[in-house]
Amino acid sequence: MYDDDELAGQAFSRSQANDPENAVAWLGQAVLAIRANDPGEAHELLVHSFEIGESSFVSTTLEKLLTARLRRCIALLKRVSIKLRLEVYYIYRFLRLHFLR
Repeated sequence: MYDDDELAGQAFSRSQANDPENAVAWLGQAVLAIRANDPGEAHELLVHSFEIGESSFVSTTLEKLLTARLRRCIALLKRVSIKLRLEVYYIYRFLRLHFLR
């Protein structure tokens, strides 16, 4: 049985095969890479989606996709040490600066 991420990955791959310039499909693959804890792959896919798509559209779409996940992460952060909170905060600021304009 397939899980949702695997089915989503297959759908994004088909979309990329049909239209390699579809920034949303590349962005979707990036989000799946983030979910799979593969930051290197996620970074490459995010950069590619920004290169081929209109950056304002891609960043708005990415922000919508990650907002719920970020809220869950922030809720968890409230329960962990201040050092870890600061590290995650700096990572979040980096993502906002470079990808969520």
